[in-house]
Amino acid sequence: MAYALSVPRRFFILFLAVLITVGLFLGYRAQVSPEDRLVISSPSIPFITPLPEAKPAVEIFPAALDGRIPAILTVNQPPKSHHPTPLFIGFTRNWPILQQSIVSYIAAGWPPVDIYVVDNTGTMDSNELVLLTLQNPFFVDYSRLRTLGVNIIITPTLLSFAQLQNFFLYTAIRKKWGHYYWSHMDSAVLSDEEKLPYKSLYQKIIDNWNSINKTDKWAIKFFAYDHLALVNVAAYKDVGGWDTHIPFYITDCDFHARLHMKNYTTTDENVGHIFDVGGTVPDLSVFYPGTPSEPLNSERFKYLHKMLDDLQRSKNDAKYGRNRWQAQQRGGKGEPFYRNPVGFEKAIIHWIKTGRTVFAEKWGHRDCDIFEIGKEIDKAWEYKKDWWV
Repeated sequence: MAYALSVPRRFFILFLAVLITVGLFLGYRAQVSPEDRLVISSPSIPFITPLPEAKPAVEIFPAALDGRIPAILTVNQPPKSHHPTPLFIGFTRNWPILQQSIVSYIAAGWPPVDIYVVDNTGTMDSNELVLLTLQNPFFVDYSRLRTLGVNIIITPTLLSFAQLQNFFLYTAIRKKWGHYYWSHMDSAVLSDEEKLPYKSLYQKIIDNWNSINKTDKWAIKFFAYDHLALVNVAAYKDVGGWDTHIPFYITDCDFHARLHMKNYTTTDENVGHIFDVGGTVPDLSVFYPGTPSEPLNSERFKYLHKMLDDLQRSKNDAKYGRNRWQAQQRGGKGEPFYRNPVGFEKAIIHWIKTGRTVFAEKWGHRDCDIFEIGKEIDKAWEYKKDWWV
């Protein structure tokens, strides 16, 4: 006959098992750091703050619909002879903001032939074949870009921020450029028309280049941090490019610190007004003068300056974060390479968190000041964690 435990004995054994389990768990917590403990909760990262309301994209450059682009100020026309000034503007989502950035650079004198829009939507040839619609966050109007006179480069797949930076570097190496400029798609620029004697933003870029001592060990010239930046290709190659294991936020901390660890300099420069915006003006025609000989610091210019300043302030003061504009477009379902816009945003949040963890593991430190506290480039991944040891 099978042996059967009495009821009291069964309860005692169950109690003993629970007690041992709790004891083992408490011992584990006492000996293992909080960062290395097993995560028992759900791996899902819910949105702590609400998504912005969907905002349909609209045509913001009606004057360009028939293919005619207004003329820029005569005094902003780029010099006929100048050193190469290749400018990369990477794009992933929100076509209206990208178009505003491009128009602003052209109106400030940057030669369209020197501007390279990098289609980093991950939709392969879909934009080139006009297979996406305006409401799709990853839509790019190639016809408009060609009308504006800029170049188009397509990435082979969707790249993270760090990968995109390395793609800029790779492209520059392939084209044998010793330097290049890059800007964010959510940047907009204006020449400083209030200051006399007047020079366009682009002319100041040329003057800035001519003032550089090319024998100095420089890596980056920042114009309003990296909203516009000049890159020394040799310096980027020397430190091994960007760390793609840190895909988004804090990857700049890692990269810039490594430049400083190898004694390269990064300096701040001023060439005009550079705005960090999360929206667009109603009509891009406002970037162009009524006539090419319009006086400087006109009422149109003052109005445009105020609008861009308001857009920048609104972005920085946004209740739930300055980059909420990125998740405003929600269309495109059923189109090639469709991604759920909400899911796309959530995936980015996962990657940002992961990247911060990798950075901390790499340097044994969670904050951006790894150069200031004496970390060394050759000792990456060898440091003990300084937030619990």
